[in-house]
Amino acid sequence: MTTAIEGAGGFGKTTLAALVCHAPEVASCFAGGLLWVTVGERSQGPQLAEMIGGLCEVLSGDGVKTVDPRAAGGRLGELLDARDPVLLVIDDIWRPEQLAPFMIGGRSCRRLITTRNAGIAPRQGVAILVDAMTTGQAIATLTDGVADVPRDLLARLIAVTGHWPLLLSLVNATLTDQLAAGADVRQAVEWVLRRLETDGPAVFDVDLYDQDGRSHAVEATVEASLALLSPGERERYLDLAVLPEDTQLPAELLSRLWDTTGGMSLSEAERLRARLVRLRLVLPSWQVGAPAVGLHDILGSFLRHRLGDEQLSIRHEAMVRTAATLLAASSETETPWWTIPANAEYLWRHLPRHLTYSGRGTERDALVSDLRWVAAKATNLGSSVPVEVDLAEVPTAVAESLRRSLGTITHLLTPGDPPTTLDGTLYGYLAGVPQLKTLAASYRSHLPLPQLVPSWPLPDQPSPSILRVLTGHASGVSHCSFSPDGALVATAGHDETIRVWNVLTGEQVQILTGHAGAVSTCVFSPDGALIATAGHDLTARLWDVTTG
Repeated sequence: MTTAIEGAGGFGKTTLAALVCHAPEVASCFAGGLLWVTVGERSQGPQLAEMIGGLCEVLSGDGVKTVDPRAAGGRLGELLDARDPVLLVIDDIWRPEQLAPFMIGGRSCRRLITTRNAGIAPRQGVAILVDAMTTGQAIATLTDGVADVPRDLLARLIAVTGHWPLLLSLVNATLTDQLAAGADVRQAVEWVLRRLETDGPAVFDVDLYDQDGRSHAVEATVEASLALLSPGERERYLDLAVLPEDTQLPAELLSRLWDTTGGMSLSEAERLRARLVRLRLVLPSWQVGAPAVGLHDILGSFLRHRLGDEQLSIRHEAMVRTAATLLAASSETETPWWTIPANAEYLWRHLPRHLTYSGRGTERDALVSDLRWVAAKATNLGSSVPVEVDLAEVPTAVAESLRRSLGTITHLLTPGDPPTTLDGTLYGYLAGVPQLKTLAASYRSHLPLPQLVPSWPLPDQPSPSILRVLTGHASGVSHCSFSPDGALVATAGHDETIRVWNVLTGEQVQILTGHAGAVSTCVFSPDGALIATAGHDLTARLWDVTTG
């Protein structure tokens, strides 16, 4: 059996392998002992043969005098066959040819490999992916030896470090140093946050000229993977710096982007996408029947700081030009962004952001306030909440009035049959808002015929005092509670769930499940860190607001 621990650089593969080797239940299975060798990116030929010879010397007392790795591997296999079962750990493998000499012989041997590149382990082996830490693990790493970190600052630290063990460890070491120098916890954490948010994840790297510290540095860890790409491939990878955090870019749109920026054919783009997946430089996923890729938050932050604002703007503009290739033909002078295909969810969600960072802020402001865009986006995403998020960024009275008005009718702006029924609903309610009459009248002139619209203001116009209607519970709601800072509201329902909502956007932050009956009450703790709930199942439960 061969087991591979796979994952991107700095995610703790070697740490996990060491932990496994120290487990008594593992050690008891290998009467022949443990052998550990760290290979590294540059080990090949004579250097690799020398490494294997060192293992042979450990087993037999005699080294192997050869510069051929396979010959040395053959001798290692013979020695392993002559012993009780051995656990052979082959750490930091980069290429299949580096692994091949270690796979000769050793029929009773078990091999544990660590690699940042997928597909290195034999097909009949077992691959285990080491990904980002859980929130609880990240908190434990950040606060090791650092007591009483304020909850609000801890949440920001978790977000900015991206659950990446390497960066979490560096930040913890920095906090410990600052506390030893006399700072209090809040001062130290705020200083660390400012530096991370200003200078990026490599700001706390140890000295890169120190051999021992190099493997514990963010920049060196990332650059080691980027060095496996050609200059042209690195440029295309840098195009991904424009992706927002926690998003997935469909492979089809990625191919179009790389055609725009590098003239890549569809087959070339697919080969590069697959290569980036194998190198763990992107996160693979599957969306709506097709592959997609994401970028780890820390890698995205690293790339953005590496490029700088000017180069980022150029790449955002490339994404905008790529989006324009999907539009329907139009004789109008303005770009008809509302004709983006319905299935292009990435663009519906993120086009305004790309317009902003490409220097088209004025165009973005006009677009997100255009009711053609509002109606199309709400129809294709199934909610007007993403539209409200866009409008919150626009500093005009019309945009603010439109955002508030949409919040009162969010629960009505859902796709109907036919989908154009949303158009009439949108016009009918907004035409009764004095600040939006002109906007609504312009919108009506673009509606297709026949139209079903009111001839005068609707009698059930929402009260101006209503900010938002929250929908999602499948049964009655028995109680609600605001967080101490007013940013969240929790609701307790007869559908056995507690739902936590963002007060500003109306989006659900958490759905807490566990009660076996109707939930009758909920309340935040005074510091906002916990929610207590009580239900008809005769239990009271405590929930962590951050982790759920």
